[in-house]
Amino acid sequence: METLKELRQYGESLGLANEDLIRFIESQQAKQRDDRRFEREREKEEWEVEKVRLEHELELKRLDNTRLFETEKHREEKGNVNPSKVPKLPPFEEGTDDMDAYLRRYERYAISQKWDKSIWATHLSALLKGNALNVYALLPSDQALDYDALKTCLLKRYNMTEDGFKQKFRSCRPEFGETFQQFSVRLGSYFSRWIDMSNVLKTFDGLYDLMLRDQFLHM
Repeated sequence: METLKELRQYGESLGLANEDLIRFIESQQAKQRDDRRFEREREKEEWEVEKVRLEHELELKRLDNTRLFETEKHREEKGNVNPSKVPKLPPFEEGTDDMDAYLRRYERYAISQKWDKSIWATHLSALLKGNALNVYALLPSDQALDYDALKTCLLKRYNMTEDGFKQKFRSCRPEFGETFQQFSVRLGSYFSRWIDMSNVLKTFDGLYDLMLRDQFLHM
């Protein structure tokens, strides 16, 4: 914006003087006022547009947050909990943990958390290491998402089968520091799992057939 001094100098450079110079200065000042008013109005319009845009963005964020909340709520109601909110379980340790015992512990925890069974396999995969993780990685996609199929493959990998539990039952010996009661419980656990994996009826006739068949094969 030109000052009064600058306007006067500019008018004089045009050869204006006296009343002509005064009218020129007044007209330029009026023009400057109009320009300032126009600039203020333009800035006001721009701010109104920007304000609308910001309010629109804020509303979209509110809607996104609402949808996210509803989605998370729906997932939690189904048991499809966000992995970041899932309490951590100790991962499976190769060479230390018993796969059968680890899976039973995992299943009890999943049931207590009311997880939908459709996500059991995915959550379990995050806890696997070493050969157990390789079993999961090598499964076809449909089986990798099926907990029962994954469980079967893991048990086979660690020889947790009918024959595997039978061998554990037959070869089981008391460990150092293990009481007779603890050994009895462990031995009974192997026998129970052998029966479970053999799919026989838990009746006298069922056990009779199992033992007779085993002795026949042994002989």
